[in-house]
Amino acid sequence: MKKKRSSSRLSLVLQEYALRLILFCARVIPKSATGLFCSLIVLLAQPLSKKDRIKIARNIDKILGIPIGSKESKTFQDQVLKHQAFSSLESFKSSYNHELIQIEGMEEFQKNLQDNLKKGRGLVMTTGHLGSWELCAYYSALASGERFNALAKPSKLDAATTLLDEYRVRMNTKTLWTNQKSLMKTMAKTLESGEALGFVMDQRPDGRKGPIVDFMGRPTQFPVGPAWATIRTGSPVMGIFCMRTGPWKYKLISSNLLPADHEETDTEKVTQIMASEIERIIRLYPEQWVWNYSRWQF
Repeated sequence: MKKKRSSSRLSLVLQEYALRLILFCARVIPKSATGLFCSLIVLLAQPLSKKDRIKIARNIDKILGIPIGSKESKTFQDQVLKHQAFSSLESFKSSYNHELIQIEGMEEFQKNLQDNLKKGRGLVMTTGHLGSWELCAYYSALASGERFNALAKPSKLDAATTLLDEYRVRMNTKTLWTNQKSLMKTMAKTLESGEALGFVMDQRPDGRKGPIVDFMGRPTQFPVGPAWATIRTGSPVMGIFCMRTGPWKYKLISSNLLPADHEETDTEKVTQIMASEIERIIRLYPEQWVWNYSRWQF
């Protein structure tokens, strides 16, 4: 038994050191070489990305009508995986030097965010796994002048969760892990204290059943947390997205979805408003969404 525990601890330590080594290499790559580095990674990872490509092909066939096996499908798969590599590396490197990123739309976004926070009800901010959701958190913190609060699901690897937490601290983001028992109470307290709270809400809910709404033309289940939070506290709701427009260039897109002290009480209706905004941005930037996720059962 002791040998098993010792072996398990050693495995976790080795995983963490391996991840730290990979991230260190990513950190020290010169900005001028990142494009070549990402292209090489995507090329070398092709044998390992077969499952991801199958998921992308299946999803875009059913949702976008791009036939499996077609040239258009393969091109789209390449675009999705390349975006994920480039956006991930740029977001990570920017956590050490925020000036690496050229951002468009900051002034308008900052005014919108601060106007909502002035209501004194906190602010629910919703986004999806598209563009760079990590940069959404950083620019939300910058725009508010305070640390940003965001929910996140722990990784299956403890070492990865630790590294994500360290990364988000550099991005001035406090992570509320979704596995904590007092999560709902913490969410309400955060909003009632007048702070912003972010949700990346386009993946399936864990454990409990969530509201089912129309999303990308399909009945789709969403987590109930964002709708519950705004209904419980009367917080205004904003949609926020940080979309990649070129190498090291991003654009902030925000919209007001619900005002402070709204009287909506239907979680399904509120979730539909949020989901529709995520869908709108996916339709504008389809290759920047995480299509290699089993969102629907086909």
